[in-house]
Amino acid sequence: TVLAYRQEGHGPTTLLVHAGFLDSRAWLGLIPVLARDRTVVAPDRRGHGSSGAYGGHHRLEDDVDDLVDMTRELDPEGHGVQIVAHSAGCHVALAAACTGLPISRLVMYEPPAFGDPAIEGSVWQQLADAAEADDRRGLVELVLSDVVGASTGKRIPSPAFSALFSTPFGQMLLDNALAIPTELHAHEDFIWSEEAIGAVDVPILLLIGADSPPFNWRFADWRLSRAPLNFGGGLGDRQAAITLSS
Repeated sequence: TVLAYRQEGHGPTTLLVHAGFLDSRAWLGLIPVLARDRTVVAPDRRGHGSSGAYGGHHRLEDDVDDLVDMTRELDPEGHGVQIVAHSAGCHVALAAACTGLPISRLVMYEPPAFGDPAIEGSVWQQLADAAEADDRRGLVELVLSDVVGASTGKRIPSPAFSALFSTPFGQMLLDNALAIPTELHAHEDFIWSEEAIGAVDVPILLLIGADSPPFNWRFADWRLSRAPLNFGGGLGDRQAAITLSS
């Protein structure tokens, strides 16, 4: 497929991997800051933004292959690029690291726990119906209220969506809404190997805030319980940044 991307700056390469049903516009505030001393590349993942559409049966492995190919093109000598990923993009980046891809550092902002958030069968049907009807607003409202909201206990009130959709961020959600069911299925179907994750020898920084959803903390708790790691600050302090290195 064709992958669109934004690029700015000069120096060592940092690759930004956006979350589900967003695109590279999510990084517009961060790109010029990072580009002061590095080359920043922010692709639109397959099925998002200006990149090519999903194939017939999209899998998380397809996203991983795209990231591996792009990283090898940016770093042909294998020195290792830095990767910053957000939410569902964290799973793409981590799965790419499991392939042995040369990564010098991995930053994961609010990575969801594996298998979270849980989605009820009735919600899956509503998502499928909304996608078939090209109901982009309905898709975004379902995910934020009945998927993420159900997991956090903080559903967004209906009147708030009108205000959201009038913003550039809300428009980005609508532009990428049709990717939602496909991407959720791709992540749900992916099988993780604890052995492969444990073999990743890359410094990792988890960025999780005090008000981040509980499934982000479940990811941190899972990661810390399965590898001998050094980290800055104790989990009991619920610090915003926990540095992990295998």
